Amino acid sequence: MPRGLRALPWFRPQSSSALRQRSSCVSKTPVVIHWPDGRLTEAFPGGDWLIAAREAGVVIPTGCLGGSCGACEIEVNGQVVRACMATVPGCKGGQLQVEMPGDPYW
Repeated sequence: MPRGLRALPWFRPQSSSALRQRSSCVSKTPVVIHWPDGRLTEAFPGGDWLIAAREAGVVIPTGCLGGSCGACEIEVNGQVVRACMATVPGCKGGQLQVEMPGDPYW
């Protein structure tokens, strides 16, 4: 570790596979996500939107990663959510349609 920096005892980076295993415990039935570029992927309800997007090869812009700036807003089945805070929802039909804002860079 570089000099002058100290490890944060509460911060433990996790691999995407560890996060995927954690999210798969929320629901055993994945939902199909329809991304704006036409890609179809599956994710488990309760999983992180930013991880689901990264695994699909989709870039969701981020800013503060705390929900206050709105850079990561996406529209999921007509509802605007902030991807840095929201999780993949479960739905009756098992299908989610994601749309990105018209100007992702403001």
